[in-house]
Amino acid sequence: MVNYKGKSVIYTFKYGGYESKKTRVVLIAVPSALILLSLIIFLVLSFFSLTDALYSLILFVIGLAVLVPIVIVLVKNTKHDKEISVWLEDENLFETTAIPWEFSSQLIGFGVYYRFGVDFEKDGASYRKISSGYDAFYKRIKDTQVNILYSPKYDEVMILKD
Repeated sequence: MVNYKGKSVIYTFKYGGYESKKTRVVLIAVPSALILLSLIIFLVLSFFSLTDALYSLILFVIGLAVLVPIVIVLVKNTKHDKEISVWLEDENLFETTAIPWEFSSQLIGFGVYYRFGVDFEKDGASYRKISSGYDAFYKRIKDTQVNILYSPKYDEVMILKD
């Protein structure tokens, strides 16, 4: 997660929402603990019974299957963090407030996902920006005033956590 003057960037119109560092640690720690525990159980049980050891091996594979996609997403988010840090270095970057509005919605699976936009002004210029993808984040901020950062150089909108 990237910070700006003590506030966290929790959403970008280009990449969507972001997990906190605490959430990232939990996402890595839980499957890792599952893998480590299953390896220990496998080693202990392999001395007694091959059948019991097989169950811990299955647990290991499940832990690995959960961990690998999480690591891929976290590595991708780390790359996004670096790009967002570049946006924050824009000399014309400014912070303002806006009330998000729904641009469009889609029913995907069992949930409704949204693209949303914000309107804001700076020095007499009006801006209208729309998020690039569909997600559920809009439900959290619907009809509330949010703090946003806008980078004119990179044409990027970022939402800050209060």
